[in-house]
Amino acid sequence: MGRLAVAPDLRGLGVGRWLLGRAESAAEGCRRVLLTTGAASHRNLALYQRQGYVVLPDPRDDGAVDLVKAVTVRT
Repeated sequence: MGRLAVAPDLRGLGVGRWLLGRAESAAEGCRRVLLTTGAASHRNLALYQRQGYVVLPDPRDDGAVDLVKAVTVRT
């Protein structure tokens, strides 16, 4: 997953959380979800971590941060 974006006038209304949930639903059958955001995107990082994502330890040279979340495999 690359970057999710929410229009400034819609921030704080749960749109980002909803978009993230929809993206995760589309990944049904996957064992993990990997996403990337900017290292300076503190609000995004906080949102993703509240939703169960963990920052990967290896830093990237391009100023981005990778996060991963294990998901339940539905059978």
